[in-house]
Amino acid sequence: MSLAQPVVAIIGTRNPDHQQERKARFLSYELSHSHNCTISTGAAYGIDEAAMKGALAEKLNVYLPWSSYNREIIPDRAKIVVASERLHPHWYASVTPYHPAASRLKPGVRSLHARNYGILEHADLVIAFPNEDGGGGTGQAIRIAEALNIPVMQFNKGA
Repeated sequence: MSLAQPVVAIIGTRNPDHQQERKARFLSYELSHSHNCTISTGAAYGIDEAAMKGALAEKLNVYLPWSSYNREIIPDRAKIVVASERLHPHWYASVTPYHPAASRLKPGVRSLHARNYGILEHADLVIAFPNEDGGGGTGQAIRIAEALNIPVMQFNKGA
């Protein structure tokens, strides 16, 4: 009988400071190479990109809001999951209770936030690198993780 590999979601700002970027890459590398963890992230520039660069590609799950989203930065052997309202209705349903202005979101932004649920739903741990105000997609993902009782480690800018 084998145990499932732990899944660690690494999420964060598109504008990390140097320390945040280094930590995201290092943690992704160590967790995927040395601790047999699968890394789950969202393919945005910044922290997601750093996590993808550090991860062992075969242990990398990348969640996209639409199929063409930042494909150029995704490693070749990563598993890619594209958000689909038909295939993942609960991802889209998650936007309303966790986003403070869900009714005002345009479809593309709604898909970005919906894919956050996909990144997190199978995670055992979330490592978050928020921007200064703690908002945006990272703030939304932290709220989702807390609602799902997934532990969150947070590395703020300058920390």
